[in-house]
Amino acid sequence: MDTITSSKTEYDYLLGFYLSLAVFDPFTSTFTFLSASERQEVMLTISVLQRKLQEIMPKVQDREASANSKRTLPDYVKEK
Repeated sequence: MDTITSSKTEYDYLLGFYLSLAVFDPFTSTFTFLSASERQEVMLTISVLQRKLQEIMPKVQDREASANSKRTLPDYVKEK
């Protein structure tokens, strides 16, 4: 997993997690010993996570945009 850096936003992490779930393949060698029902349960869990992420990601993005718009230029310059 990536280390947390201040340059990444909460939304970036959620998007990365969502994309990782989107390309997850339970048929790789790592999951050879899963039964069909276990594999189905994993895929169901992933679909629920993706659906919940789709619900929350726009809210997080809006919150970050709102927070960024409230920052003033002098505050931003002081942080650098």
